[in-house]
This record gives sequence, C-alpha cells and structure tokens, in this order.
Amino acid sequence: MNADPCRVLIVDDDTDTRDALADALTVAGFLVEQAATGMQALKWMDQSGDPDVILLDLRMPGMDGAQFLERARGTRARVIVLTGDASGEGSAPAAVRMVDDFATADGWTASGFFIVWQIALF
Repeated sequence: MNADPCRVLIVDDDTDTRDALADALTVAGFLVEQAATGMQALKWMDQSGDPDVILLDLRMPGMDGAQFLERARGTRARVIVLTGDASGEGSAPAAVRMVDDFATADGWTASGFFIVWQIALF
C-alpha cells in the first residue's frame, strides 16, 4: 500500500528561493507547486484544494504572509513561515506574533505552525 505523496505549496516572491526549495523537495519525493504571490497561492488552493504543507514567505510585495494567512484561514495545511530577517526587527518578531495570533484563532492550532529563519539555501 503506497501513501499519497505530501503536497507542498511554496509561496515566495523570490524565484531562486522557490526553485531551490522546489528542486530539493521534488528530489525528496514531495509533490511541489509554486506561487509567486499570495493571490496566486489562493487561486491554486481554490482550484486544487488545500496542500498538506505551505512554505510561506513572510515578506512579499502586495499580499504579505500575514495577509495570505488571514485570507486562507481555515486551511488544513501545516504552515511553515519563512523569513530571512534575523535582525530582531521587522518580519522575525512579526512572524512570532502572527503565529501567536493565528494559533489561538478558530481553525488553527499551534502545532500547525513553524517558523524558519532562512540563513542560506546554498
């Protein structure tokens, strides 16, 4: 009996980051889809259903990660928030606050969130 492969949706405005993550995850056996914007990700989810995991960039032009999560409230996907900001200002503390806010809201659980500070992909 074979289990269905894990479906991962990468939401990041940086093409190099998306491609590097997608390549590594595909080689590891995951089914990977990519979206360059939060809006593209929402459209993909409307058409294809919830992925198992969402790798979500916090800082994107237009719809940022927090706005995407607000619009995607109720998804059953586990969310991994990616941010390159380890300065202690800006997006890193925002990611922690966002997870705290969403983890206590209806339809979300704390175990569904992870925060990853991207140091380097290469």
